[in-house]
Amino acid sequence: MLALSWFLLILLIELALLRSPSLLQAFSYLFFILLIALFARLSVLQVASASLLVLPFVGIFSLLIYLTGDASRAWAILAKSYLSALTVLVCMAVTPLPDLVSAVAFFKFPRLLLGITQIIHR
Repeated sequence: MLALSWFLLILLIELALLRSPSLLQAFSYLFFILLIALFARLSVLQVASASLLVLPFVGIFSLLIYLTGDASRAWAILAKSYLSALTVLVCMAVTPLPDLVSAVAFFKFPRLLLGITQIIHR
C-alpha cells in the first residue's frame, strides 16, 4: 500500500502543477484514481460520491469566474478541486495515519499543526 500512497502523491503534485487540464487529462486522471481505489478494494461509488462534497464550495467560485467570462479557468478550478479531493480521500483511505504523520513530519510540517491533526483524528 505504500507504493499506492507514493503514486497518489505524485498524481496530486502533477495535478497541482497542471495549469488547465484538458478533458482527456481530467478523465485519465480520474480513471487512474478510481483504478487505485479499486485496487485498494474501496467502494468506488462511495469514494466518488464522498468527494462530491467539495463541489458546492468550489462551485460558487467557479460560477462567479464563469460569469465574468473566463469559462476555461472556471472549468480548471472545478476539475482540479474535485480531482484533488478525490485523490486526498483515496490517499487517506489507503495509507495508515502513522505513515502519513511520519511523511508529513519528514517534509517539515509545523509540529503544532501536526499535533492538532493527530488530536482531531483520535
